[in-house]
Amino acid sequence: MAKRGGFPGGMPGNMNNMMKQVQRMQRQMEETTKELEEKQYEASAGGGAVKVTVSGKRRSFP
Repeated sequence: MAKRGGFPGGMPGNMNNMMKQVQRMQRQMEETTKELEEKQYEASAGGGAVKVTVSGKRRSFP
C-alpha cells in the first residue's frame, strides 16, 4: 500500500530554503523601511491653504 501525505525528498532541505527566503525578505523590508524613514512627503489642499509635510517616521513638520 502506498504512503499518503508527507513531503517527498524530505523536509529539511525545503525548510532551509524557506528560512533563507524569509531572512532575505526581512533584510529587504528593513532596507525599504530605512529608505522610507529618510524621505519627506508633502501634500496640500484647498488651493494651498493647507499644507502638510510628513517624514517617513510619521512625524509632521510645522
